[in-house]
Amino acid sequence: MQEKNRKSSTLGDKIREIRQVFSLSQKDFASKINVSQSFLSEVERGLKNPGVSLVLSLKRSFPDINLDYLAGEGEMCIEKRSPEPMLESEEDYLKDFEKRLESLEKVLKTESAQEEPVKIPLYQYAVSAGSACIVSEEVEEYLPVPKTITRHPRETFAVRASGDFMIDAGIEEGDIVICDAKTPVKTGCIVIASIDGAQTFKKIILDQGTVTLAPANHSRDLITVTADSNLTILGVVIALFRTL
Repeated sequence: MQEKNRKSSTLGDKIREIRQVFSLSQKDFASKINVSQSFLSEVERGLKNPGVSLVLSLKRSFPDINLDYLAGEGEMCIEKRSPEPMLESEEDYLKDFEKRLESLEKVLKTESAQEEPVKIPLYQYAVSAGSACIVSEEVEEYLPVPKTITRHPRETFAVRASGDFMIDAGIEEGDIVICDAKTPVKTGCIVIASIDGAQTFKKIILDQGTVTLAPANHSRDLITVTADSNLTILGVVIALFRTL
């Protein structure tokens, strides 16, 4: 078993590294520490806080893991020549864990605070994923979304999609599409564009000074932006939510 040298920045990163060091799939690792694969996936992506119970289960299943590593100190695994004893009861686990819990709890609390959702405006009317349409500036509601979704919470907003022009990109009728107004626009990204005062979702293609708005549906036509077009990019699509 060879330990990786890369330093992890979050508990989720550290837990993923531990899993990879033991060469386990998410499914197998989740089974060993008594959590669901979906929960483990969210922990590794920073969407969920692992909590003390997961850490205890991790230590129980992998006694070579150094708890101090999760708090940002020391190496991932303890030395084989002086292993930590495998404790027999939950009470013993808790007593042992209390010795190092203070620093780890600070990490847990910090990451838990980062999990607090931010609220972004969902505008009342749908934006076409087809031909452009007018969008109301009235806010239907404020949606709670994870902070991990956007780097610019105050510049992030949501709108509903309509039409089938972006269906091959996974944007379907009724989806709530999250857009970031400060994310840099690059060729190939999906944007919400305002053309002559009407809004639409399209993939933007930038090529030697020309701008093309492309649908993600082979049966639909490209839109070539001309010098007479009044084009404004309102935001870059960064996520979407769908109710099943």
